[in-house]
Amino acid sequence: MKRIFFFSIKAVKWIFIAFLVFVASLFFRDQTIPQPLLERMVADLPAVVKCERARFGFRHGLTLENLRAYTGGASLEPMVSARSATIDIFARKVVVEGLKYQRLPESYYKPGWSEKNEPLAVELPDIGEFDIVLADCDILGLRPRRVQARASVRPKAMSAESVLIDWPERGKMLVICGMCTVDFGSQTLHAEVSGSAYPSQIRPLLVALDVPVALPYMDAFTEIEKPVPASGKFDVNLVNNDFRMSLDLKPDLGCYNNVKMSYAEGTLDLYAYVRGTNSNARFSVTLDKALDRNGRDLSGKISILSERDLVRLDYDVASRLLFEDILAIADFLKPSDLPALKFFSAPQVTVKGTSGVSAADSGANDLAFSVSAADMSFLDFAMKNVKADFVLRGEDLVFKRISATGKDGGVLEGTAKASFPGMEADRASFTTAFTYDNGTLEEMSDFFKFDLGERHGSVSGVFEFSGPVQTNAVRRLDGRGSVKIKDGQLAQMKLFAGLTDALAKRVPGIGFIVNQTDASCDFTVTNGVFATENLYIEGGLVSLKARGTYDIVSDNLDFIVRVRFSKNESLASKLIHPVTWPFTKLLLEFKATGSIDSPDWEYLSIIDKVL
Repeated sequence: MKRIFFFSIKAVKWIFIAFLVFVASLFFRDQTIPQPLLERMVADLPAVVKCERARFGFRHGLTLENLRAYTGGASLEPMVSARSATIDIFARKVVVEGLKYQRLPESYYKPGWSEKNEPLAVELPDIGEFDIVLADCDILGLRPRRVQARASVRPKAMSAESVLIDWPERGKMLVICGMCTVDFGSQTLHAEVSGSAYPSQIRPLLVALDVPVALPYMDAFTEIEKPVPASGKFDVNLVNNDFRMSLDLKPDLGCYNNVKMSYAEGTLDLYAYVRGTNSNARFSVTLDKALDRNGRDLSGKISILSERDLVRLDYDVASRLLFEDILAIADFLKPSDLPALKFFSAPQVTVKGTSGVSAADSGANDLAFSVSAADMSFLDFAMKNVKADFVLRGEDLVFKRISATGKDGGVLEGTAKASFPGMEADRASFTTAFTYDNGTLEEMSDFFKFDLGERHGSVSGVFEFSGPVQTNAVRRLDGRGSVKIKDGQLAQMKLFAGLTDALAKRVPGIGFIVNQTDASCDFTVTNGVFATENLYIEGGLVSLKARGTYDIVSDNLDFIVRVRFSKNESLASKLIHPVTWPFTKLLLEFKATGSIDSPDWEYLSIIDKVL
């Protein structure tokens, strides 16, 4: 019995020595943990956790290899995985290599959304503070090379302070600093970061968050050669998964929709949330200031709202950029869609309101514009000091007020409307009504592209026109109006040279007294054909009354012109007109055909009239 006792004591002694040797060996080597023991260690975790291999040693701590966590269901892909995770108890340090959390739970992406309103009931062990390092991770598309932080785990909260992120891109090592706190008491996650990054590094996050509406606007940034200085905040409501992101950006820009920019300072905000069965998102870009390569500025806010499968754009923008650059940034129309409208200097433009993003959403369009331009043209009519207030409602662009001066000081005032059926530029049309006071014959000559003599004299009129916005607008131009010309030298126009010769052959000496200075008429325009029944061209002793048509596109006249004595509204005309009418009607009527600059004048004889 005594021998058995001593033998037992020795056995315990050697077992204890062996144990001490085993424990001591763990300072120099790692011991693999049996798989059954490992499975029991993770059995009580809320997710299904798999680990290919685990080992422990005092030098390296606990190392878990090929760690995978599943949320259940039929998915074969883990929600979270890591190549390895090492927990050093003595150094109070955790190192995770190859961490992958590429997508939110699959239910987030499936159709048939359902609003979540359940708090996360989590009770964590009170671990205290420790260092954590993530190497070569991929978290929702963000792929930094290394993340290190001072972390803390308490029963109701986790936090990471002094976060330092090394993020290589394009051969440069970018550094981002920040912090993150998860509070299960208030059911919130809050993170803050600051540093530099390229848009291409942030874009995968928007893909992972399934916010496709924001991607075209981020992809519009191109040729960005320097990392963008930025600071940001991220917030998640753990009860309903509402996500907010706000980034303050100060990029040295390359291009936006191919518009060359030099600088921008502003904020990018994203809010993604589920209400009822709808996935919604709000994405906005607020520009405190942006400059193009020539120092012209753009400022304001553009927001993209996606709710209940509808997308809306909200604008509150002021711009001094070139007109073609404004259209390019707005990505709404192209200059080629508006050939009748040309700006020769950068206009001042403000835009406020809401619009849809497609022809199907045109009913949502409700935008107010204000435009000021120093130098522009419409249908090749040059204008200065242009001011216009107009609105886009539905498919109609309504100009409530337009004022401008011609290049020689004529004053234009009026209204206009452009319609874009189906928001298709080739179907666009316009109507306009305006007055023109104290203009010049020179402006009229340049606009209509034909000779008006010495081009002296003033022009006033009332006009209404309608037609397509696209090219060849004149061929389909309709309109009406009245015009008066004063103190011109109309007789010197090429148009009347042939008439003067024809008159001289039939009324000797009349060529010396033909000196028309004034003109007036009421007119209509149908498919580019000008027509009038009462064109009066008046001089001191001889006046002309004409009726007929002029095809503006083909430059073809078809007018009957009668010579009258004295002016149309003068007292002398009223006295002598009854006496001279038979003479002028029968003997002094002519027909003008051909080009307006080189017409053919044909004398209409009495025989022609009888026949």
